[in-house]
Amino acid sequence: MSSSERLGAAPTPPNSGEAFIDWGLPLPEGYEGGRVRVMTVEPRMVRAAWELPRDGVHGWQVRAEGARGEELARLELGPEVSEAWLRVPAGTRGLLRLQAATGAGSTLLASLPFETPAEGPAGDREERWARVGADGKLTTVSAPPGRSADGLPGIGGTDRTGRLGGASSAGHSATHARRT
Repeated sequence: MSSSERLGAAPTPPNSGEAFIDWGLPLPEGYEGGRVRVMTVEPRMVRAAWELPRDGVHGWQVRAEGARGEELARLELGPEVSEAWLRVPAGTRGLLRLQAATGAGSTLLASLPFETPAEGPAGDREERWARVGADGKLTTVSAPPGRSADGLPGIGGTDRTGRLGGASSAGHSATHARRT
């Protein structure tokens, strides 16, 4: 079976002089099976967003828990809501739990880790400039004495231990490094 047979025939443009826009196939209403994402927004804020079936859901409960299971924040939301912003302490690691309230009780749908960076600027004050080459590797344009692009985060850049993110990001969350 060809792809044109699977997708159906494309609409034919009108023969008149009027403009024709091919909008393509309709976009899906959501992700098959659903999707939940957690993002660190700032040192004291995490955001959860979900695309889940709402059949029989009377509401949502979003809860942020610290590393020891203590409750940091909780929101009770209506069934039409699909995202939540929770205020948490800076420099926290924990789990964000999403539950659906149904007529039969509550069902845990997702439990995702999050990490927020420490409050304030990072201790790293070194200036680095690099250029991404055609091969996707970083090349140094300027760096502090004794440093090269090999220690910079990015494609082809790892710190001295071989981890992505640069040697100077030690002690700061990976989420913080991606926000820059």
